[in-house]
Amino acid sequence: AVIKHEILHLLLDHCTDAIKNSKGFNSRAYNVATDCAINQHIDGLPSMGITLESVERLVGKSLDSKSTSDYYYAQIMAKLDELEKSDLDSLDDHELE
Repeated sequence: AVIKHEILHLLLDHCTDAIKNSKGFNSRAYNVATDCAINQHIDGLPSMGITLESVERLVGKSLDSKSTSDYYYAQIMAKLDELEKSDLDSLDDHELE
């Protein structure tokens, strides 16, 4: 499942999309958004992975399921001023327990 996750990042061009670094681009929010979009299509991921539900809790509202990373990024960015840096970091912890 984790390998499928990483392959989908490559196939969906998430790595090069992040290079665009437009003004105000937030790589942390983008990473959470792309993980949210991908993880909805994969069974068997580790329990600490980003889910639609975790992003909904982060932004404080219901979101469309199986939408694009751009959609989730926009939702996170709209709420970003109210979020603490630790809110995004705690969602996307790649450390193994």
